Order: sequence, then C-alpha cells, then structure tokens
Amino acid sequence: MKYKDIDYNERWIRVFKCGKVIVGAPKSKKKTKPRIAKTFLTRGYKIVSISGVHCKVHRLVALAFLGTCPTGNEVHHIDGDRVNNKLENLEYVTRSGNMRGFQKPRKGSSKYRGVTWDRTNKKWIAQIAYDKKNYKLGRFASEDEAALARNKRAIELGWPKESLNQILT
Repeated sequence: MKYKDIDYNERWIRVFKCGKVIVGAPKSKKKTKPRIAKTFLTRGYKIVSISGVHCKVHRLVALAFLGTCPTGNEVHHIDGDRVNNKLENLEYVTRSGNMRGFQKPRKGSSKYRGVTWDRTNKKWIAQIAYDKKNYKLGRFASEDEAALARNKRAIELGWPKESLNQILT
C-alpha cells in the first residue's frame, strides 16, 4: 500500500510512503476538502502544521507505517538526510544510535572525527567512543591512516555509514 490513513490531532491524515502528507477535515467538519499539507523546514526537518500543531513529517511517516515509537527510541534517517522522509529511509533506534552518525568533528587539530595530533610523539592518534568510554586505536604517521583506522572500528561496531569519515585522498 502506498499510503495509510491515520487520525492525528482530531484530523484525518493520509501519509504516503514517499513522505507526502494530505490533511483532511477535522472530524467535526466533514465538508472541507482534503489538501496537500504545506511543508516548511526547521533545523533541516520537513514540518507540517496540523490544526495549528507543528509535526515533523518523518515522525508521521514512521507512525503510519512502522507503528508507534517504542519507549526510549527515536526516528532515524538512515542516509542522514533530514529531508528524505521516504519509508525505506526511516527506522526506530535508540537516542545514542540516532546521534552516533551525526557527530560533527570538534574544532581541533584534525579535519576528521576521532583523530587528534599527539604533540609529544608527533603522530596522529585514532580513537573512538562507545559504551561511555573512549578507546585509543593507535598512533599513525598520517592523518588519513588514523581516520581509516577509526572508520574500520566504526564498521566493526555496526555504526551507520554517515558516522564514517569521508577521506579525501
């Protein structure tokens, strides 16, 4: 099925797998024609207004097709693109799983996540944090080698592809 109808905030809503949303009339006023909901962006997310309440489109798509969100979970965009609200790009994950892919590199000595310069040994250190601990992966002669080591460990941990460093060689 390409769409599902749900009740949300006293309104009938048709949610499509592609992320489009059609808002129907309030339950008390059946004469109003359904309309394609106008979307706008807030912090990179598509938002629709339903009866004066702003709703994120990815949450509506997940609610319609994946069911209610389990306690402690969030909707995750698999490809990291907040505007891509297609069903195949959405999944429920824990908060830490959702944040894992979106760590921005800190302002520091390296252009890569998890890579820092060791002034004492004059080498690049690769490290990764998980389970609330920081693990050093080794010292490397080049910044790119250190970034590759961090990527390898992230893949072994099953982290999403958007958490990997984009190595520019």
